[in-house]
Amino acid sequence: MSQCLLGTNNRGQFVGSSTIAGDVESHAFVTVDGVMTDLNPQIPADSGWLLEYAYGLNERGQIVGAGHRDGVAPIRAFLLSR
Repeated sequence: MSQCLLGTNNRGQFVGSSTIAGDVESHAFVTVDGVMTDLNPQIPADSGWLLEYAYGLNERGQIVGAGHRDGVAPIRAFLLSR
């Protein structure tokens, strides 16, 4: 597994991108209280999104990043509100 931290907030939460064993695609993640969570299982499975990069988050837990929708380029921005 390879990780790249891309953003943090004042609450000590981190976001970034990670590759998962056996998968060539990057996955966006958030780390809260020391627990790293892939963001993709946090959205509806039929949404068509692959969340690849999480670039930043605020103290309210909103996460901005980029990914692909329906497997089609170009890469698109997303905003998640937790």
